[in-house]
Amino acid sequence: MEPQPSRQDNPFPGEHPEVDNDLQQTMYDTKDTSILPDGITPDAIYATIGTPRTKYGFMDSWLVRGSYHVKGGLLIDGTGVLTAGANQFSRGWAEWLTPEKAKEIQKVIPSFPTTLEEIGLSGSHQWGMSSYGAKYEKEFLFQPASSYCEVCHTFKFDFKNKDEFFAALGNPEELRKHTISKGITCEECHGAGGHLDGGIGGGMPSNCERCHQRFNFVDELANTEEGKEKLDYAFGVKMKSSCPSCGTEGSQMYSSMHYDKGMRCSTCHDPHEVTGNDWTSNFTKPAIKKTCQDCHEAQTSIAKNSKTHANQDCTSCHMPNTGSCENFAGIQFPDMAGFDAVRKSHAWKIDIHPERKMLNPPEGKSRDASVKGWTMAKDENGHYYLDLMWSCARTAISDHAVVDNKGCHSPFQSELEKGLHYQDQMEIYGEVQKWQKPVKETYTQVVAAVERIDQLMEVTKLTNEQKTEVYMLTEKAQDTLDLLEADGSWGVHGPRYTKKRIDAALAYVNKAQAIIDSSLTAKRM
Repeated sequence: MEPQPSRQDNPFPGEHPEVDNDLQQTMYDTKDTSILPDGITPDAIYATIGTPRTKYGFMDSWLVRGSYHVKGGLLIDGTGVLTAGANQFSRGWAEWLTPEKAKEIQKVIPSFPTTLEEIGLSGSHQWGMSSYGAKYEKEFLFQPASSYCEVCHTFKFDFKNKDEFFAALGNPEELRKHTISKGITCEECHGAGGHLDGGIGGGMPSNCERCHQRFNFVDELANTEEGKEKLDYAFGVKMKSSCPSCGTEGSQMYSSMHYDKGMRCSTCHDPHEVTGNDWTSNFTKPAIKKTCQDCHEAQTSIAKNSKTHANQDCTSCHMPNTGSCENFAGIQFPDMAGFDAVRKSHAWKIDIHPERKMLNPPEGKSRDASVKGWTMAKDENGHYYLDLMWSCARTAISDHAVVDNKGCHSPFQSELEKGLHYQDQMEIYGEVQKWQKPVKETYTQVVAAVERIDQLMEVTKLTNEQKTEVYMLTEKAQDTLDLLEADGSWGVHGPRYTKKRIDAALAYVNKAQAIIDSSLTAKRM
């Protein structure tokens, strides 16, 4: 896929063709929700932060992160009351999670909010406008954008001294006039003046991890045997309430088998070509230089022979959207794999377990998203994993794998027949076992048969023709055993094809055994 031209990060007013440059235009079918919050006008901000894919926030003309709205007045003329929250436009909420859809979800999840009051402090007085970096009408952060937003959503000025800079604060036009770069430019990775003789850009003073490896030190993990042996075992994933935060792709990968084997961001991603689809769409398709199939030959071999999930690729199940950009706790229900999920997981391993969950609160605490201290679980090898709900039945309106494939098995997005809408992890586990159990049982039989035949061949006298046929049959069976072991899914990557292959392997060893048995019988006679 050819990468499409993208807009620079931190667009200024007048750089929003997706809304015909009208930042106060009502979005979708909401009553009055626009990109900018109440009381915030284009002439009162430096820039917006975000894209049509997920959300929009703003930086005000003092370069303060916009964690507020103005009630009963306008920021530009100092009227009204500066009020916490109701500051970030949420596309998924405004476009898809309508009041009608919320009521539909509540039939399955009785505690799901259907009114603004029920959404609580992460919501607001407007459907589609969340409170980010704030608790609605309670508290909010006064945080310089240069100490938070600018770390990833970068911008640079050409002011000659601090007096010039301070004089421009409060004047968005002056700030924009002195802006010389926005977004991820060469210097963000290669260093200031990296292209000049003597510059430091020959190395990589920064890299992907600057924005995509947000860790969170977990004290409980530090006190485990693994943590005492190796302290970085306690490097957890930064969370936004009960979901992994945006920018944790690298911190998730850090505790994965892929990382242990040497994989890094640039193994698959070209940092110079980030997006492979139109930036105005409601989901991201990264431009990839190396795919899963380039390394995972056995899995590819099985999957390409299967019609089940034929229109999917590996990332559909192994890299679901699980992460939150908005910290929209009011709609986070991780046990049901939704609904604030806009960033792809980079854990890859799917845990085939009826109950074990990927995301968990501190031991003994409620599984409500508002509880502090949620973490991403690690398996016995210290690797992160995905549970079956997130892999198979997530609800994620900005996940292209779900949107492009009839909603997969989501109970709220799926267009498949009702029997394929899964509301419970145990239910999915049962379906997986229908595939895996017969394959594993037959595999065990074939392994035992191959071993038995090898032993018999050491003491049994056969004709050359019989030997040749037995060896050919057991070799064919062994090829299938090797394939299944390398694949490791035990039928999930290609249920019918895998079952056909292992059944054929059983037939091979049975025939080989029959040749040996017939020879022994003939000798007795």
